[in-house]
Amino acid sequence: MNYMRSRVFLVLCCCLLAIETVFAGWTDAPAPINSNPGQVNDHYNSGGRRIVRVGNTIIVLVPESTSQDHTYRSTDGGATWTEIDTDGTYSSTLLLGKNQTVYHFYVSGDNIYMVKFLYNATPPSPVVIYTDPNLSDRGAGAYNMINATVDKNGILYVSTHYPHATGEKDSIHVIRSEDEGATWNAAGRAYVMKRGDANYLWTYVHMDLTSDNVLVAVYHAAFSSTQPLEFAKSTDKGETWSITRLSSNGIFNPAILPVGSKTIYVFAQSTAGKGLVFNRSTDGGNTWAGWSVIDGSSLSGYADPSPALGSDGTIYVAYRSGARTDLVSTPGGSALRERVAASSDGGASWRFVDNWFYNGAGNPTERTGTRSQIRYQTWYNNGGPLDWIWMQYVSSGAHRPIFFDTNSDVTIAGSGGDSDLVQAPSGFKVVY
Repeated sequence: MNYMRSRVFLVLCCCLLAIETVFAGWTDAPAPINSNPGQVNDHYNSGGRRIVRVGNTIIVLVPESTSQDHTYRSTDGGATWTEIDTDGTYSSTLLLGKNQTVYHFYVSGDNIYMVKFLYNATPPSPVVIYTDPNLSDRGAGAYNMINATVDKNGILYVSTHYPHATGEKDSIHVIRSEDEGATWNAAGRAYVMKRGDANYLWTYVHMDLTSDNVLVAVYHAAFSSTQPLEFAKSTDKGETWSITRLSSNGIFNPAILPVGSKTIYVFAQSTAGKGLVFNRSTDGGNTWAGWSVIDGSSLSGYADPSPALGSDGTIYVAYRSGARTDLVSTPGGSALRERVAASSDGGASWRFVDNWFYNGAGNPTERTGTRSQIRYQTWYNNGGPLDWIWMQYVSSGAHRPIFFDTNSDVTIAGSGGDSDLVQAPSGFKVVY
């Protein structure tokens, strides 16, 4: 009997330790960055990366009103926030480049704008960096988004979607700056990653770089009877691209995570499983393992993943999941929960570091709404804790501010070699 009691006690201790580990490091009741913005469109928190950090200073993009992104800064690790810039349209993107320089890119009318400033300086007025008469004809509605990345040499890349010619559907375009934003492609001369055609309007591009400085990207087609998703790779600084189709229909809103020079993860959402799925290549995107489900609980089909790599090789993915079990019958955004999934074996297994959160009284707290963002870039914006932002439904969605949380138990990786990743064993289950 004493032996059995000891075993029960040991199991209980292990369970408590596991629970503590799962929820360690997060704030149980985080505070909003902005307050009372009204019913901001859920999709306006999309776009490329939207959070950067230098030391204890954090800068984020926050949707405000019906069409704007405002810039907020915290100099105390996220405890308090100050609005520092009101320039920017929705679904814009934020980038940290060389010399601790912050870049904010957004589209308005026929122009792509840039706001460039040192992380601790006052942002200047925006400048036009690219013009095309077809930019204002973009056809993706609330999914109009822009993405950017920077390579190890400080070369800047910005991608967005718009018709390549009058009367066409949207193509994916890329512009480049090799002098830290001083000059860009000539007007109307962006590089074409993927040309639109009569069947497909290409959108939702997410772009990054491998450790050997190869540009990689994913995107999908919107508003068609099928929604193919494709992977693109460029070895000539974005001028030409090789294309691989990863899905013909039903998997969309992708995000990409390169690990080292050869391993590439693509995370997306699935209409079939209505949840979070991923695919993986270990040869630089030449071949792919197939789609596997991480979490099939999403009630809306909008997982909207945002991935990052830990310094120990652990993969983290922030995404929108299904409802808490006590709210499973509640439809819409108020019931959905933001979560973070993690894998330390290359995707063979996943654990959920925040199934949902609890306050000091032991009651679950809400983390709701639309796409969340983890702070991560292959180059420059790495190291330090795992920073996370998401749109919170307040008063059943009457207000939708951006909330911030950070986990100092996790350290974000830099751009290391393939050895950074603990590889998955061969034969892990593929379900698509």
